[in-house]
Amino acid sequence: MNRRRLLRVAVVVSVFVVVAQAALVGAVAGTASAAPGLVGVPDSNVDVDLAGDSPIDVTTGDVEGAVSTSRFASTTHVTVTSGDRVDDSGGVSFGGAEDVVLVIRDDTNHGSREVTVDADLIRAVVGHIPSTVTGVHSSGETWVRQVDAGDGAVRFEVPKFSTNQVTFEGEFHASGTFSNGSSLTWGLTDLDAASEVTVNATGSSSVEWDNETASLVDGESTSVAFAGNAPLTGPSSNGLPTATITAPEGHSETDPGKDDIDSGYTAEIPYDGDTVGGLSINVATVDGVATPDHYTVRVEGQTIDSDWDPYNERSTSWGGLSIPVSGDSVTIEIDSDNQGEYDWYFDADGITVSFDGGASGVVLDASDGTSVGFGTINPGTSQSLEFPVTTDATQISLSQFEATELDVTVNAKETTAGSIDPSVELNDCTTAYDGTIPDGQTETLSLNADCLNEGTNRLNVTTGDGALSADAPESQVDLDITHDAVSVHEISVDDTRWRYAYNDSKTWASDRRDAIHTATLPSRVVAVDSVEIATDDGIWQETTDYTLTDGTLAVTVGDVSAGTKTEVRVTASKIVVSNGAITVTDPSTPDEALDSRFRIDSWTDDSYIAVGGTADGARIHYTYNESWDARAVSEVTAAGDQRLHLPGASAAESARVASLPIEAELDTGDARFHVADSSTRPTIEVRPGAAEGDEVTFRWLTPPSSGAVIEARGTTLDSDGSNPAILVDDDSEETIDFSAEGSSANSSTMSGGFWDQGGQQVVQTARDGGPLTAVLVFALVGLVVVGVVVLRDRAPGVLDRAPTDQPYLLGGVAVVLVIGLELLRPGTLSIPIRNAVDSALPLVFVLGTVIAAAAAAFALNRWRKNGLSLPVVGGSSDSPSGSTGSSTSASDGSRTDDEGTVVNIYE
Repeated sequence: MNRRRLLRVAVVVSVFVVVAQAALVGAVAGTASAAPGLVGVPDSNVDVDLAGDSPIDVTTGDVEGAVSTSRFASTTHVTVTSGDRVDDSGGVSFGGAEDVVLVIRDDTNHGSREVTVDADLIRAVVGHIPSTVTGVHSSGETWVRQVDAGDGAVRFEVPKFSTNQVTFEGEFHASGTFSNGSSLTWGLTDLDAASEVTVNATGSSSVEWDNETASLVDGESTSVAFAGNAPLTGPSSNGLPTATITAPEGHSETDPGKDDIDSGYTAEIPYDGDTVGGLSINVATVDGVATPDHYTVRVEGQTIDSDWDPYNERSTSWGGLSIPVSGDSVTIEIDSDNQGEYDWYFDADGITVSFDGGASGVVLDASDGTSVGFGTINPGTSQSLEFPVTTDATQISLSQFEATELDVTVNAKETTAGSIDPSVELNDCTTAYDGTIPDGQTETLSLNADCLNEGTNRLNVTTGDGALSADAPESQVDLDITHDAVSVHEISVDDTRWRYAYNDSKTWASDRRDAIHTATLPSRVVAVDSVEIATDDGIWQETTDYTLTDGTLAVTVGDVSAGTKTEVRVTASKIVVSNGAITVTDPSTPDEALDSRFRIDSWTDDSYIAVGGTADGARIHYTYNESWDARAVSEVTAAGDQRLHLPGASAAESARVASLPIEAELDTGDARFHVADSSTRPTIEVRPGAAEGDEVTFRWLTPPSSGAVIEARGTTLDSDGSNPAILVDDDSEETIDFSAEGSSANSSTMSGGFWDQGGQQVVQTARDGGPLTAVLVFALVGLVVVGVVVLRDRAPGVLDRAPTDQPYLLGGVAVVLVIGLELLRPGTLSIPIRNAVDSALPLVFVLGTVIAAAAAAFALNRWRKNGLSLPVVGGSSDSPSGSTGSSTSASDGSRTDDEGTVVNIYE
């Protein structure tokens, strides 16, 4: 059958619209100017990349002005090229040299936009104007948009730029990496329009680590099972496996001994080690006559000497022992059958049990012939060497000069190279490749169109089945599956960090009873909020007649006739809001960092947002730009749950939510975290959950390249150049700073903070305005207070004048107020003022002290003036000595002298 011409447009980092199957014949007749409301892609952003001998007659001038967008035109790039020249397409094939591809790329902005392409350019490629554009996302999700043709242009919407393939008119396409037993399903409406199914199978290698560990003494061996069909690799500088051997530390404990030891003496000596390597007994004196007694010596029940003569062997040592110790002490037994002529006694002046630790003459051998000598390993140390073991090895053995038990670890990476015997089964039809497809090599498999079903089609993949051992890396294969199909199945997806909206429109090809409309939801969807159905573009009606099983949503639509159009609209959540409800008003898309605004619709004291199921579920969450006195707390549990608590919040409040690049993981219990600083040097306040002492592992995923420093209580807990930087601590009350090597710690590393107070500020460069620092508030208020005190002291009468008589003071206050308001934030003031006051709480005590001191100075000054003689009108004898001139009474109760000076009288 003749395949339709397909226009392929590749939108890299956004959408690939692939429209091909026909070469451009003749030059494009002309270009159209940008449509109203759209902006033309700059000429500098268009290009033609074709081979020199290409029969396609198109130049850069033909493309200039032919493409416009509703936004981000300045960062949109357009290239006309052939299918074999498309780069950065996420592994998606766009045909060969004979296929024409229009590449639309935007490496800066990933947002949706309307795209307009000159109709002459589309006709030259396709031969006609298509009616729809269908997109298949790399995740398997599909979207469809109607094409609006008119005024010499073809218009369509690109929902988002993130590695999609978009196909005009009826080509099914799916691709991915499939392991043994995996499957793929898709729907098909019209069998008459379907072509044969083409499966391009590309070899793909798989790897996994197999780290073998054992504790061995001299002459012992352990079984190993390395698998795969390729040589083992590993972490050595040559890319080969390594072996690490660790020797235990030494131990020595001495018992003071006992006088008059006879047969049947037992000593319990405290001991920290788990092996006894030696025993020594120092004999001080021996009492007896004639033939001395001989003794049997036992350590932990094992006889080490059955004929010990303490009379002739005063200081005796037994070495080369390897006696395990099960408890925290060693039992020494000294016994005799009293074979001497008289009773004998001896005084033990110290009994010592010891273990030297370390090892020497260490050699590690494998049954495949690999042998590596490690030599001497000091007590309590490890030594790692390259150990080029192969998959033929089934045992590893150890030899050494001592009887020490050593810990052995072999690190090796197994590889299953290529794809082994890949096979695909489409419904009841099977096609296979016999043998191994090398890594990167592609083989084409075909299935007849008769294998397709109207409705659901299922493709099962088999590879490496029975050809590999159970512990080998699983064989996998990259598949690219295509067939032609004119389908009226239209899908649109709005996928964000916390919300998933899915709209599916389907026209049924035949009569159906109890028709089921199915949709596949992402694995991170945890709850379906609503499901609505509309028939033949009718009214949307909510339904509860659906099931959600393993991510597949099945909606019952009832009986339908051929040609009936049904639409299903689904709204689902990736979070769970307990005892409340929120609305995400500014979502973050999956390819953006979490930074979303939400509105609280209902809330109680025990409400929380469960974010553990989201893509950022392991990262510590926080809020900022809150419209209430904020004190968001993240509660993380050992089960991997994270609950974002919002104390003090209520309905109609709003905030932004984000997450730090820091993960917190617990093995037991739970812990609570408050983000005090979310900058590039984060600060986290830690508090215990139900019980204190739970271990917390922090992973800083984006530490500075100069090295990470993690501090608490003024002490460096970790300083590491690794990525991620990892800190293991408990959940006791403290504040932890994450900073760069060589930089000073954040000033907020004191314990406590405002955990038990409202209004803690999160330092954040916010979309909704910046916060006023506590230092500025303190400086501003302090300046005003000090100014008042100085003015009162230097010019006592000024502050008692009417405000209208004090223009300089009023002007100064006005300047201070204007500066203060400008520092707060131009525009809306409520949020920055509240954040500033909250941030200034640590300085309340200092500020109160300043105000109190100023008040005291003011009171002292007033008292001093009240206690002096005051001038009398006319300069009476009550006037202070040396006063001259006369004065008159002012209407405000003060007196005015001849020169017009106002003298305030304090009553």
